[in-house]
Amino acid sequence: FYEQKNYPKALEYYRKHLNANLLLNAKSNIAVAYNNIALVHQHLHQYDSAVLNYTKCIEIGKEINFQAVLGWAYNGMAIVNQEQQKYTSAQNWIEKAVKIRASIGQNKNLAQSYNTQAKNYVLTKQYRKALPVYQKSMILCEKLGNPLNIKDAAEGLSICYEELNQPKKSLDAYKLFKQMTDSLINQGNTKKLTQQSMQYDFDKEKAVTQAETEKQKLEQEQELQKQQYLTYLFIGGFIMLLAVALLIYKNNKTKQKANKLLAEQNNEIETQAEELQQNNEELNTTLDLVSIQKAEIEHSHKHITASINYAKRIQTAILPSEKLRAEILPEHFILFKPRDIVSGDFYWMQKMDNYLFVAVADCTGHGVPGAFMSMLGISYLNEIIRKKEINQANQVLNELRNRIKETLDQTGKKGESKDGMDIAFYVIDTNTNKLQFSGANNPLYIFRNKELIIYKANRQPIGIHIKEKPFSNHEIQLETGDSIYAFSDGYVDQFGGENGQKYLKKRFKETLTNIQDMNMKEQKQILEQELTNWQGKSKQIDDILVLGIKV
Repeated sequence: FYEQKNYPKALEYYRKHLNANLLLNAKSNIAVAYNNIALVHQHLHQYDSAVLNYTKCIEIGKEINFQAVLGWAYNGMAIVNQEQQKYTSAQNWIEKAVKIRASIGQNKNLAQSYNTQAKNYVLTKQYRKALPVYQKSMILCEKLGNPLNIKDAAEGLSICYEELNQPKKSLDAYKLFKQMTDSLINQGNTKKLTQQSMQYDFDKEKAVTQAETEKQKLEQEQELQKQQYLTYLFIGGFIMLLAVALLIYKNNKTKQKANKLLAEQNNEIETQAEELQQNNEELNTTLDLVSIQKAEIEHSHKHITASINYAKRIQTAILPSEKLRAEILPEHFILFKPRDIVSGDFYWMQKMDNYLFVAVADCTGHGVPGAFMSMLGISYLNEIIRKKEINQANQVLNELRNRIKETLDQTGKKGESKDGMDIAFYVIDTNTNKLQFSGANNPLYIFRNKELIIYKANRQPIGIHIKEKPFSNHEIQLETGDSIYAFSDGYVDQFGGENGQKYLKKRFKETLTNIQDMNMKEQKQILEQELTNWQGKSKQIDDILVLGIKV
């Protein structure tokens, strides 16, 4: 009913959908229902009702962190305010829609929001602000091939170029606008013709059925009509003769006009054929250039990928080997899944005398930039432990921060690098079984008799920070059977599930609690399977690293 623009009927069924989900307390569906109801009120220009339902949708969307529906509702609020000429309020709403749709990769809806934002600038005559927003929309539209969004973006670009005194660009954009408009009209006509064809088939079948029913009746009447036909035959033949004569006369006149029109059409077709041939030649030239560029890009990509794969071998060699881990660590597991070929997360461990040093770190960035930072962190940790002979966990982090800031030339000036790392670092005295922990943004989890104990980190990174202070040092007496977990934020930040939400720390804690009776190998398998099930078809958004040790 909505697609047919029968808004009263659409509203009736959307409200039934809302009431059914209210009984089920299905909050994601309730949010969608409020959004759909608001959209119908918007089309009916019932703006107060539209705002009321969008507001309810936003409240539930925030409650359950339903990002997609928040994008719809913010965009709808922007259009409602725009249609009421409340342009400042519309701008605030559309900025929220753009931000959230960009963050979750809704490119089709993001293009729509760009068009709404740019239109708001046009309505307030801010053409220089509107122009780059329409251009961003056009880039997305061309990738997605959405004619409706392309049409809106092209129309807006034509207006902006005209107002900014760029007539050629304005004309090019207007031509694209007309092309997309014609395409949409053709789509509508095709749909209409399909419906007419289906109706014709139905009518034809119905007529056949009726013909069978009346066949016997017609046969009975035929004999009577035969006599009448003989009576009318002579009269009809005479009238037909006159009609044929008149038809021949009119046909000659029509043929003369048709010949003239056909000659004009032939000339026009020849002109169009010449233009088409020229366009084909230009297209072939363009395709040749595109083919050359594609080959160059594929060649470059192959070499870059080979270089990154070589970098992965170097990074893997620097990380602690399986043999070293087996020698210095008790029962343990490492769940390590780089998002790209190389990782910005790293794990490190070393044993000096009776002290066991362990680190789990998350560097700024992914891929190659993150990998450079991870190699820097590993190198400095080795130097600090071996040359400085420091065995206090917080002193190690203080020294590591000083070296990172010095290497990256971080002095606190505006515009300089803010790179660094978050880290969970702990030291175990194997003689006394005492553990020291110090953390930069990353905490430490210890399970004892299935009870979780959390040791918080300082809210500052390894790197430049506004309010730097010395790192804290926690001392814990370990007991046999304790399980120690350090991790980066990749696991808990992974999107997935039914509504595309983050995994979050609450669910992570519950999973760790449920697997405490298992050995470390089994725990790793459960964590990997849980992550795979949660992620589904969603992309991995960050490097993932979890290190577990059983005392």
